[in-house]
Amino acid sequence: MPIQNERERHIAMLKAALPYVAPENRHAMEILLQANSLISLAMQPPSADISISSIDGEESEPFMPDPEAMLMNIREYCTKRESETIQVLLNFIHADKLFKSYREFTNSHPDMLEAAEINNNNSTPLSILFQLINGLGSLSGNFNKDASPGKNFMMEFLMSQLPPEQKTAFQQIQGIMGNS
Repeated sequence: MPIQNERERHIAMLKAALPYVAPENRHAMEILLQANSLISLAMQPPSADISISSIDGEESEPFMPDPEAMLMNIREYCTKRESETIQVLLNFIHADKLFKSYREFTNSHPDMLEAAEINNNNSTPLSILFQLINGLGSLSGNFNKDASPGKNFMMEFLMSQLPPEQKTAFQQIQGIMGNS
């Protein structure tokens, strides 16, 4: 293993000797090695740039944090009250995603929207929620695939939110229930 300088060579020797040091001295030696690691880390230039150039000279995507993943990761270390607050934040994030998905779906299916007589002019989250709730009440009778477009608008929207494997499983169950 190539060693770049004298200090690194000495540290490598200390690391190699660590298992052979008397137990009462081992803790002090471990602290010395950890301090060296901290000093080495502090001397390194920062590794996170806003955008990093790739080998081809193209810029890669800028760092985009994922607040949902961060909240999920820190929730396990929280008190019960903090965890409840994080759950509320996660619920807001999920609701926001649902509203955005609903808007995208309604914009991409204007013919179904008109046939279902759902008003998309009110774009407040509360009005969208009421439309979703009202649409869900009529879903029970709309499992029929022969229904006219628009009558299944809410079912189509909900199906568009499922991953492909869940969508397939749901359609299989729907077929079984429709045939009985």
